[in-house]
Amino acid sequence: IFVVPNKCPFESTCECVSSTITCNGNYGQIPIISLNFSLFDEYIFENYDLLPSHAFDHINFPSNQNILIQLINVFKIENSVFSSNLIIPINSTLTVDISHPNPNNSNIIIQENAFNNIILEKLRFHKIKMFNGRREFDTKCFGQNLQINEIIFQQSNLEGFTSTSNVYYSLQTTNILSLIIEDCPLPNLKSTNLPIFMNTLNKLHIKSTNLIHIAP
Repeated sequence: IFVVPNKCPFESTCECVSSTITCNGNYGQIPIISLNFSLFDEYIFENYDLLPSHAFDHINFPSNQNILIQLINVFKIENSVFSSNLIIPINSTLTVDISHPNPNNSNIIIQENAFNNIILEKLRFHKIKMFNGRREFDTKCFGQNLQINEIIFQQSNLEGFTSTSNVYYSLQTTNILSLIIEDCPLPNLKSTNLPIFMNTLNKLHIKSTNLIHIAP
C-alpha cells in the first residue's frame, strides 16, 4: 500500500478523468488517498482481491455532491469499510455500487459489520453470483446505526436472505427504507428467507423474478 502524493499523478495504478478517479488492481495495490479530493465525486475501484478496513478514511469528500463509490470485480470487503470513519459532509449523499460484470467472477465476501454508523443514499448489487459462497444475502454485514435509503439487487443469483437472530438484531439500529429486487431467481418468500429489516421498509419492489410462492 502506498500514499498517493496529490490529486493526479496517480503513478500507474489510478487515473483521473474529469471528476472521476479510477484505480485498477491490475496495475498495483489499492492506494491510500490521503489529501483533499474535493474536486472528485466518483471513485471507481476495480479488480482488487481485497478492500481493506478503513480504505476510505483519508479521503476528504466534496460538499454539495452526490458521491458515488463503484466497486467492480472486488472480491472481499472487510469489516468497517463503510463506517463512521468515512466522513461524508452533511449536505452530500453517498451511493455504493458493487458489481461483478465478468461472468467468471462467482463470489463476493462481505464481512460482518462492513456497513455501520453511516447513511447511504443507495446500495446496489449488480451481477453478483454468490454472496459469501451462498445465494442468500447475509445481513450480518449490516451493523449498528446504519441507514440505507434504497438497496437494490439486480441480475444477481439472489434466492433470499440469511437473517441475523432476533437477539443479535435487537442490538442493532439498522433502517432500510426501500428494497428493490429485479432479474433475480428468488423462487419464494417465507419467514426463513426474509431479512429482519423488512419491518423498516417503506417500499418493496420485486420484478422479473421466479417468485411463485409467498408463505408466512
